[in-house]
Order: sequence, then structure tokens, then C-alpha cells
Amino acid sequence: MAKRTHVKTAHLKAKLSAYLKRAGRGETLIVLDRNTPIAQLGPLPKQQSSGLAALIADGRVTAGNPGPEPFAGMSEPRPIQDILTEIRAER
Repeated sequence: MAKRTHVKTAHLKAKLSAYLKRAGRGETLIVLDRNTPIAQLGPLPKQQSSGLAALIADGRVTAGNPGPEPFAGMSEPRPIQDILTEIRAER
């Protein structure tokens, strides 16, 4: 479990840079105003590469299949005029 430190607002203000470095290293700071917790300062959660990546990692969605390559198993594309001419000739 991450270390939790209590710090009074005046002390936090005076040593803000030092406390930010500690938070960046993973420490959680509980900020006190007159001995009453008022805020929490800590490291950011680990970032995901994207929202979709987070959903996949959580198992909430499954990555899809990209499907076949375009024109898989088909001959090379031909101009539409050639196809229409061929169809008309068959009539």
C-alpha cells in the first residue's frame, strides 16, 4: 500500500515543490486545515493508451477481427464501363 502522509496547509504551501515530488513518486498526502482533512494529493493513475485499450484490459469489450483483405479471392478491380459492356454483350 502506498505511504500516506498528513500535512498542514501552511507547511504544504511553504514546501509545495518538495511535496509535489513526493506525490509524483507515489506517495499520497492528506492535506489538513486545522487538523481536519480537506484534500488529498497523490500520483496520477496509470494512463491507458486509449479508452478502448482500457475497456479491453478490463475485459469489458473484445477486440474485433479486422476481417478479410479487400478484394480477397476476387480478381483485380476493373473499370465499371468494361463490366457494363460485358453484361450488355451477354444479353
